Amino acid sequence: MTNIPYSLGKKIETCKRGPIYTDKPWKRPTQDMYNIWLTELNKYSTPVDTNMYVCGKFIENLEETWDIDIILSDPLLSENDTDKLLKIRDFMIYAMQIGHDLDLFIDMKCYIPYKEDGTFWYSPDDYIENGIMNCKIISVFTDTIVNNKTLRRGQNIITSKELTTDLYLIEREVPSKKHIERIQNNINYYEPVFVKRI
Repeated sequence: MTNIPYSLGKKIETCKRGPIYTDKPWKRPTQDMYNIWLTELNKYSTPVDTNMYVCGKFIENLEETWDIDIILSDPLLSENDTDKLLKIRDFMIYAMQIGHDLDLFIDMKCYIPYKEDGTFWYSPDDYIENGIMNCKIISVFTDTIVNNKTLRRGQNIITSKELTTDLYLIEREVPSKKHIERIQNNINYYEPVFVKRI
């Protein structure tokens, strides 16, 4: 999910994603580092009624990634549930900043379910059957600024709407071009793995 080239992990001077900031390089994630991060999350004092999942290269091929992709979602989540989204925003900011404090790059988004049964994940089989679709996600930033340079946004973003401070509703096409290429080469990405109820 991250739009920062992995190679920048070694030569970063500053990285700012909305309210999240670091001025030190992050390390390649390890299972031990991830477990420490989860332990720190347990110290978060405000309950957030949502589920958390881990996905991406961290669960597919750990040696090939510089970040950990985390998804939040809940079957009853709505883009109009402002009170809940504000709690999710605050938790995402905490979770990603704690990651930087531990030398981890955590890329966290919240997915709005696109089916009434709460389904939020658009699988390779879904793409093969239905093609590209639009999905809605909640993010605490739209731009990533590395070494004082704003990186180009993902090309699959359709619209971005600021709901309130540090809270954005983003509509984008899925799968991404990268994932479509993987599917066409018979390299299916893994489904998210449930971590915990927050």
